[in-house]
Amino acid sequence: MQELLDRISLLERRLDDVLKRCVALEAENASLRTENATLRERVVKLETENAVLRAENADLRARLKKDSNTSSKPPSSDGYRKPSAKDRSLREKTWKKPGGQPGHPGATLLQSANPTDTTTHIACACAHCGMSLEGGRVVGTESRQVFDIPAPPPVIIHEDVSIMTECPFCHAITPGVFPAGVNAPVQYGPRIKALTMDIVQGNMVALKRCAELVESITGMHVSKGTVMKFILECAKNLEPWRKSVLGMILKSAIAHFDETGIRCLGKLHWLHSASTQFLTLLHVHERRGKEGSDAGGILPFFTGNASHDCWGAYFRYLNCSHNPCRAHFLRELEALVRDRKGQSWAARMKALLLEMKKARDKAERSGKRRVAPIDILLFERRFDDILDLAFAENPDKSGKKGCRVAFNLATRLRNLRDEVLSFLWDVSIPFTNNQAERDIRMVKVKTKVSGCFRSSSGAGAFAIIRSYISTAAKNGIDTFNALVQAFEGNPFLPQMQV
Repeated sequence: MQELLDRISLLERRLDDVLKRCVALEAENASLRTENATLRERVVKLETENAVLRAENADLRARLKKDSNTSSKPPSSDGYRKPSAKDRSLREKTWKKPGGQPGHPGATLLQSANPTDTTTHIACACAHCGMSLEGGRVVGTESRQVFDIPAPPPVIIHEDVSIMTECPFCHAITPGVFPAGVNAPVQYGPRIKALTMDIVQGNMVALKRCAELVESITGMHVSKGTVMKFILECAKNLEPWRKSVLGMILKSAIAHFDETGIRCLGKLHWLHSASTQFLTLLHVHERRGKEGSDAGGILPFFTGNASHDCWGAYFRYLNCSHNPCRAHFLRELEALVRDRKGQSWAARMKALLLEMKKARDKAERSGKRRVAPIDILLFERRFDDILDLAFAENPDKSGKKGCRVAFNLATRLRNLRDEVLSFLWDVSIPFTNNQAERDIRMVKVKTKVSGCFRSSSGAGAFAIIRSYISTAAKNGIDTFNALVQAFEGNPFLPQMQV
């Protein structure tokens, strides 16, 4: 009996151990379930984060691939890498041979009828038999001319003398009056100032090299400080001219606007441009957006057609109509064609825009004011169909790679539909905003030469002088002569174009 009780007690102890192990296993199982749930949540979170990083990585890779053909980046940012087969220009081939085309007037150096001096050369002995040619008959002449500049110093020093006369009645002394602009015992004339300005602002030569070049040409020593004084004097003389050109642009039917970054006083500033086919007006401001544009005094009051690159600040001006640059759209579409898959609409939209441009150019050459209405209607239907395809391939901003970029571009094209197609209804509306981009291009050359502007007055002077030089060039006026007029206080003023 005792043996049976001992066995029962042993079994009870074993049963307690089993129960304890079950409780421990249950607790461990609960802990594992909790840990598993936590790990599952982390996996889901990591998968989501991974998807976001993949999309961000794809966008960054696409940005790195962008160049001047697929974005608004300047050609200078393309670097020295060898262009690939894909890096082709958006400009179509014309199959024309390089060089001057048939009918081009050309220009060549021709002999002058009034040479400065003449030297006569006559042979003394016959080149055939060696006998003397003295007394020989002259049967003809041949002339050759060499064009060159005089050796320095070609400086003209004009002296004005004021005669002081004593009055025979009251014995007061009255001096002769010097001409206007002659204010010091010694000073530089307007032509040497214009030459300096043409070198430093017209051709973007650094101040020191400009001073050296002026000295080598004229034999006169000009310091960097003197060159800077010339710049500020020229800008001051051009202030009335700037106000006149501002008024002309305000009255223009079409004007181009753009902006680009510059460094001034160690900070980022912005050079703003307002221009037409015959006028250019630049100004510098610390801000890029509406505040910077307002400082130019044109866009807040402009009522014509403003051509620009779709920068959002421009659309805040409601008193004018807007003409978005289609070259920017073409570059963005080209980027989608090259680097994104599943964007068949981009190639079709690019081809359509180029086809519409050909139709518009043909109508302009024919003297028509717009493309034929039936053609415009067909173009508009095709434009809308391609946008429907774009939203079908990119249903929202998220999802497959490149969807967000394509969706945003398609949305912009849809929102600006009437503005994008406006050049079909009026051929005077430019297809691109290249005019504004050409007008601000020289500031990039200036930045590469000088790096930055060391004063706000220097940046402002550069803007107004470049405006004057660009306007003169657009109107076929020689830059040097225009600058001479500016230093004489009578700057060239273009005629208002209707």
